[in-house]
Amino acid sequence: MADLERENEEMLQLVSSIKQQSQSTKAALQEEIALLREQVAGLEKTTMLLDARLTAEEKGLLQLTAFTKDNAARQPADDASGGAESAPAPKPKPVSSIKLRYPRLFELHEQGKSIDSIAKTAGLQRGEVQLILQLAKQEESV
Repeated sequence: MADLERENEEMLQLVSSIKQQSQSTKAALQEEIALLREQVAGLEKTTMLLDARLTAEEKGLLQLTAFTKDNAARQPADDASGGAESAPAPKPKPVSSIKLRYPRLFELHEQGKSIDSIAKTAGLQRGEVQLILQLAKQEESV
């Protein structure tokens, strides 16, 4: 009879231990779910901001394209009407395509930010930022 009571007591302790473990596991999982939900919300916000930025960049690119086409269409007309009287207009420096692709990066660079802080802000690696800046210098020198 004493053995039966001892076994019952051990079983109760085992069940109690399993219950505590499951509760602590449940709490840990709920905490992890909450963190993941926060991350998802942050990523959704970032995605919305990037979508808005992309839309603005596309709009700017369309305006630049329209402006360039406008100038190209006007230039032959100006040349035909002006003839030899007008001096040739200086050729406008082409806008760097790399600068159009990474405007925020060049904005930070012009503000005097370090390559490391630009990389952190833009979400790029340090080497990528250096490469982009070097490519822009090469495009400007051509």
